[in-house]
Amino acid sequence: AKSNDKAMAKVAKAKWADLPRIAATLHKQSKEAQKFEKSKEKLQGLSVDRLKALLKLNDQSRAGNKAVILAKAADGDAFGKLPRCPRCFGGKIKFRLPGSDGTLH
Repeated sequence: AKSNDKAMAKVAKAKWADLPRIAATLHKQSKEAQKFEKSKEKLQGLSVDRLKALLKLNDQSRAGNKAVILAKAADGDAFGKLPRCPRCFGGKIKFRLPGSDGTLH
Protein backbone atom coordinates (compact mmCIF):
# COMPACT_ATOMS: atom_id res chain seq x y z
CA ALA A 1 0.00 0.00 0.00
CA LYS A 2 2.86 2.40 0.79
CA SER A 3 4.48 1.89 -2.62
CA ASN A 4 1.14 2.68 -4.24
CA ASP A 5 0.93 5.89 -2.16
CA LYS A 6 4.41 6.89 -3.35
CA ALA A 7 3.42 6.18 -6.94
CA MET A 8 0.28 8.29 -6.59
CA ALA A 9 2.33 11.13 -5.06
CA LYS A 10 4.58 11.07 -8.13
CA VAL A 11 1.54 11.24 -10.39
CA ALA A 12 0.15 14.19 -8.42
CA LYS A 13 3.43 16.13 -8.80
CA ALA A 14 3.92 15.26 -12.46
CA LYS A 15 3.33 17.53 -15.38
CA TRP A 16 0.56 16.53 -17.76
CA ALA A 17 3.11 15.70 -20.45
CA ASP A 18 4.74 13.15 -18.13
CA LEU A 19 1.56 11.19 -17.40
CA PRO A 20 1.77 8.70 -20.32
CA ARG A 21 5.34 7.77 -19.34
CA ILE A 22 4.38 7.42 -15.67
CA ALA A 23 1.33 5.31 -16.54
CA ALA A 24 3.48 3.00 -18.67
CA THR A 25 6.00 2.62 -15.83
CA LEU A 26 3.29 1.83 -13.27
CA HIS A 27 1.73 -0.71 -15.64
CA LYS A 28 5.10 -2.41 -16.19
CA GLN A 29 5.76 -2.54 -12.43
CA SER A 30 2.31 -4.02 -11.87
CA LYS A 31 2.87 -6.73 -14.51
CA GLU A 32 6.29 -7.57 -13.04
CA ALA A 33 4.81 -7.80 -9.54
CA GLN A 34 2.09 -10.14 -10.82
CA LYS A 35 4.67 -12.34 -12.55
CA PHE A 36 6.77 -12.48 -9.35
CA GLU A 37 3.74 -13.34 -7.17
CA LYS A 38 2.65 -16.07 -9.60
CA SER A 39 6.13 -17.63 -9.44
CA LYS A 40 6.11 -17.37 -5.65
CA GLU A 41 2.77 -19.19 -5.45
CA LYS A 42 4.06 -21.89 -7.81
CA LEU A 43 7.20 -22.53 -5.71
CA GLN A 44 5.68 -22.08 -2.23
CA GLY A 45 5.04 -25.80 -1.68
CA LEU A 46 8.70 -26.77 -2.22
CA SER A 47 10.95 -27.53 0.72
CA VAL A 48 13.81 -25.20 1.66
CA ASP A 49 16.29 -27.84 0.45
CA ARG A 50 14.60 -28.00 -2.97
CA LEU A 51 14.51 -24.19 -3.24
CA LYS A 52 18.21 -24.04 -2.32
CA ALA A 53 18.94 -26.66 -4.99
CA LEU A 54 17.24 -24.44 -7.57
CA LEU A 55 19.27 -21.45 -6.42
CA LYS A 56 22.49 -23.49 -6.55
CA LEU A 57 21.75 -24.55 -10.15
CA ASN A 58 21.58 -20.87 -11.05
CA ASP A 59 24.70 -19.95 -9.05
CA GLN A 60 22.69 -17.78 -6.64
CA SER A 61 23.08 -17.14 -2.92
CA ARG A 62 21.29 -19.67 -0.72
CA ALA A 63 21.43 -17.63 2.50
CA GLY A 64 18.34 -16.51 4.41
CA ASN A 65 15.18 -17.88 5.94
CA LYS A 66 12.48 -19.66 3.90
CA ALA A 67 10.73 -16.42 2.94
CA VAL A 68 13.96 -14.92 1.56
CA ILE A 69 14.96 -18.13 -0.22
CA LEU A 70 11.46 -18.40 -1.71
CA ALA A 71 11.65 -14.79 -2.92
CA LYS A 72 15.07 -15.39 -4.51
CA ALA A 73 13.84 -18.53 -6.26
CA ALA A 74 10.62 -16.81 -7.42
CA ASP A 75 12.61 -13.87 -8.77
CA GLY A 76 14.82 -16.29 -10.70
CA ASP A 77 11.82 -18.19 -12.02
CA ALA A 78 10.02 -15.01 -13.09
CA PHE A 79 12.91 -12.97 -14.48
CA GLY A 80 15.82 -15.36 -15.02
CA LYS A 81 19.23 -15.78 -13.46
CA LEU A 82 20.90 -12.73 -11.97
CA PRO A 83 23.90 -11.83 -14.14
CA ARG A 84 27.46 -11.35 -12.98
CA CYS A 85 28.65 -7.83 -12.18
CA PRO A 86 28.63 -5.77 -15.39
CA ARG A 87 31.81 -3.94 -14.32
CA CYS A 88 34.10 -6.77 -13.31
CA PHE A 89 32.16 -9.77 -14.72
CA GLY A 90 33.15 -11.79 -11.66
CA GLY A 91 31.13 -10.56 -8.70
CA LYS A 92 27.56 -11.60 -8.00
CA ILE A 93 24.70 -9.15 -7.99
CA LYS A 94 22.85 -9.40 -4.67
CA PHE A 95 19.11 -9.96 -4.42
CA ARG A 96 17.57 -7.72 -1.78
CA LEU A 97 14.02 -7.36 -0.57
CA PRO A 98 12.90 -3.77 0.11
CA GLY A 99 11.87 -2.79 3.62
CA SER A 100 8.40 -1.49 4.46
CA ASP A 101 9.57 2.02 3.52
CA GLY A 102 10.82 0.81 0.11
CA THR A 103 14.53 1.15 0.88
CA LEU A 104 17.04 -1.67 0.51
CA HIS A 105 18.90 -2.67 3.65
